[in-house]
Order: sequence, then C-alpha cells, then structure tokens
Amino acid sequence: MEKGRNIFIPFIVKYPSLVIASTLFLVVISLFFLPHIKLASSVDVFFDRESPSYVKFQEWKRQFGSDEIVIVALYDNDIFTEENLRLIDNLTSRFLSLPYVDKVTSITNVNDINGYNDIFVVKKFMEEIPSQREKLEKLKRRAISNPLYVKNLISKDATTAAIMIQLEDKENSGSYAKEVVDNVRKILNELVKDKKYYLSGSSAIEYFFTLYMQDDLKRFLPLILLIIFVILLFSLGDIKMVCLPFVTITVSLIFTMWFLYLCGFAINNVTTIIPPIILAISVCDSIHLLTESLQKKGELTRSSEEDFLKRISDLFFPCFLTSLTTGIGFFSLTVSKVSPVRELGLVAGVGVFFAFVVTFTFLPALVKKFALLNKYNSIFRKKESLFFKDKIDSFLIKIGRFNENFSIPILIFTIILVSLSLWGVRKIKVETNILEFFAKSTPIYKATTFIDKKLGGVYSLNISLKADKEDYFKDPVSLKRLERLQEFLSSIPEVNKITSVLDYIKEINKSFHNEDEKFYKIPSSRKLIAQYILLYGADDMDDFIDSKWQWTTIRARLKEYST
Repeated sequence: MEKGRNIFIPFIVKYPSLVIASTLFLVVISLFFLPHIKLASSVDVFFDRESPSYVKFQEWKRQFGSDEIVIVALYDNDIFTEENLRLIDNLTSRFLSLPYVDKVTSITNVNDINGYNDIFVVKKFMEEIPSQREKLEKLKRRAISNPLYVKNLISKDATTAAIMIQLEDKENSGSYAKEVVDNVRKILNELVKDKKYYLSGSSAIEYFFTLYMQDDLKRFLPLILLIIFVILLFSLGDIKMVCLPFVTITVSLIFTMWFLYLCGFAINNVTTIIPPIILAISVCDSIHLLTESLQKKGELTRSSEEDFLKRISDLFFPCFLTSLTTGIGFFSLTVSKVSPVRELGLVAGVGVFFAFVVTFTFLPALVKKFALLNKYNSIFRKKESLFFKDKIDSFLIKIGRFNENFSIPILIFTIILVSLSLWGVRKIKVETNILEFFAKSTPIYKATTFIDKKLGGVYSLNISLKADKEDYFKDPVSLKRLERLQEFLSSIPEVNKITSVLDYIKEINKSFHNEDEKFYKIPSSRKLIAQYILLYGADDMDDFIDSKWQWTTIRARLKEYST
C-alpha cells in the first residue's frame, strides 16, 4: 500500500493534464450510455428467475393468462343508459385492438347464461344495446343479480362499470405495459369527454410508479446538488473551491450509473436510492481532502508541490479505509435473495470505490493543474475568519467540553437508549404497501381507492390448486372442498370478491332449472357436471380451469395492499 501510494500520488501531481483528459474521456463515454438506463417498476424484478416459486408462477401464467391488468372504471348516476353502454362498447372495441392486449372484458361483451324449459343458452349478455328505458332497466336488474358480474364488471348500485384489459404474457412486461397504458389514456382522452373515469390495475400502478420515479429523479437530483453546492459555499467560502468537490461528486455519480448500465441493471424502487448515496459519500471524501489542505495552510515550509503531495499522502490511507469499510457494508447486500437489493449492494459498493478513486486522482489533478489551492490560500489569508467556519468550530468545542464534563451521565443515557431501541426493534413490521408509495392527491391513488370501494379491488390473490388426476374438479365432492375454501377466503376482511370455476358451475345449474335461485348450488352428480360443461361451450372458464379439469385457480380480489 505504501509503495503504491508513493508511486501513484506523485504521478498524478506530475501529470495532471493526462489525468484530467483521461477522466473527461471516460465521462464522455459514460454520458453516451446513461440515457439508455431502463426504469423497472414490475414486481418481477424482486424475484429470482431460477427459484421454484417463480418458475411455477410462470407456468401458472401460461395456463391461466397474464396477471398484468389495466382497469378502466366509468362512473355515472346510472351506467345503464344507451349513451353509457355505447361508450363502454366503443371503448371495449378500441382497447381490444391495441398491441399487447390479450383480452378485454366489459358488461357489453361478456357472456351470459339464460335458462328456460330445462335448457340453458350461452350468449352475449348484451347482443344489442337497447334504447328503451324498460329494456335498459331489465338489463340492469339482470346484471346486478349476477354474482359473476357484480364487483367484477358492475358495482352493486349500477353506478360504476369496469372494463378489464388483460395484457399478453411476455417477458419484460414493464416496457409493453407502458405502451398499453399510454394508448389507453389517449383513447380515454379522445372518447370520454364529460364522464368520470378512473384508470388503475396492476399494470397502471407500475406505469405511474415509473412515471413518478422519473419525475422524482429529474426533480430531486438537481435539488440535492443545489443543497450540496450551498453547503459547500458556506463551508469553503469561495466559489472556486466549491467547484472542486462539486465536479468530483458529479463525475463519481456518472461513473456509478455507467457501471449500473454495464451490469444490465435497471433503476427500480430499490436502486433508485443509489444516486443520493453516491452523492453523500463522494462529497465526504472531497471535503476531507480540501479541508485538511486548508487547515495546514500555515505550515508551508517546503515547496507547494511537496506540501501538496504530503497532504494527499497523509489522507490517502485513512480515506481508503473508510471507503473500504463502507464498500464492504454495501457488498454484504449482494448475498440477499432479493435481486434489487443485490444490485443495490453491488453498484453502491463499486460507486464508493469510484468516489475514492476520483477524489484522489481527478480532484488533485484539477488542484495542481489550475493552482486552485494556492489561489484560494491567498484569498483565504486576506480574511481573518469565515463566519460559518468559526460558528461550527465553536459549537464543536462546546460539544467536546460537554462530553468531557458529563461522560458518566452520557454513558448511562446511551445504555438506556440502546436498551429501549432493542425493545423497539422487536416491534418493527416488515411489509410493503404499494399504494402508500403514492401521494393521496395523485390520480392513481384516487382511482385505486375508488375501484376498491365500488368494485372488487385492483389486485388479486390467485390460489392455484392442482390435482394428481384428470377430471378431479368435475367431482361434486371436490367442488364442495373448493366451496369450503372460498367460504374461508370470504371470511377474511381484506378479501373483497372471489371468483372461481365453482361460480360458473352454480350459475349453469341455476339456469338449467329455469333460473330458480334454489339451484344456485353444486350439482349432485359428476355426470350432470360433465354434461353442463359440454353444453356450455364458451371459453370463459378457461381463466379458472384447464382443459383436463385437473388444475384450477381461485381469484380473490383484495381491498388491502399491505403485505
């Protein structure tokens, strides 16, 4: 270490132009790549793609469809007017034509089961949109009495209708989900002029999360830099000296984000904290070097170059140790099972190293090349003191005296505080409430809470049940077990709406018996269930059961987002 320092530091001081040119060359290359850094808001980034749970979830999506959903909710005093229904029908058709959209379901295109004379017919709930008030009222009564529609496609009071847009199951869902949501918003702005509408769903939430994350980076990074600039100006007292650490932290941040790009990582809701971390750490190294040099301004007994070399050499090893320990702390995160946390640990750890290297290469080269420290010292000596510096020094001296005079009480207080903290650590809850990422005034927050209140909720808990033999879920005994599970789920306060293949079977049985509510139940025999399935023919149940009737899923719509 000592030998390397004795070669490394003199080289920088001897060839500052080469160091500056090399650094700026790398900065230019880095800047070329930074605009290509991607933003990732999908929850998929939190999972190890090789883990059994993730692999099984991908299998589930291939069978039952993507869990990427966009929900458009329209609100009016009465949804069942000719104008509203035509608007919903038009929106449904337009949304279905969009790229990456797999399926669109609304009250105007959903299938319905009608029964009479011991038969049932499956057809569109709304084959045509009536204009007569009586027919519209009849449609309304049928819609709000159908368990498959209520809280899925229509609210209980018929004031809110949902259009469910299911996206295709593809890799990198965040990129095409953004395109879908953008197109949906354009269509809504074009067609919905005087109606209230709300846009939410898992894909929409991810879209707005990315949008707000971009806005935060654009807003807060310049703000952080401005705050650092002002503090440095008060601390160092001269604009020339402020520019030194300011340039250093900017270069360190650029190199760190370049490394993030080269690793193939994206900015997500964990790695988004990397820029402020690097800014804070790199400014510390720069300030250490500059303030140490300024404090020794009265000890210039040798040539300025020799003195400058000694200043850097004296600080090199202490700063190296602090950077090393800080970097190790971040690198320890790379053992996490959560991918974004691993990425944070790796990039932040390397960023600490970049901050150290830039501070002890680029910063000394700038000082030497432009003789900034000498110029500053001449300015500095003309002032008897800096107000800010004197106040800080005076405050720190008082703190030191206080610690010396009251060491025992401070020690006792610290022990008590640590004991209370250890007790409090046990009360910490680990949870994620994605809705709380947004301010309550944002459109996505308002839309999500509205849909929770009027419909079944935005997010779903999908329960996958796979039997070891075919036609298992055609057995009434198996369906009764499924029914008991649904009853248990219904007892959970956070569950707002449950849908499964069982609801279709019950609805078919009721329709077969002339819409008699007494027969909204599980049929008594396997043979009858098999006949119902054969006669039904529509593909609605494909979202809940596979073709072998061996694998089913229960969809529980949630009104709570806290884990």
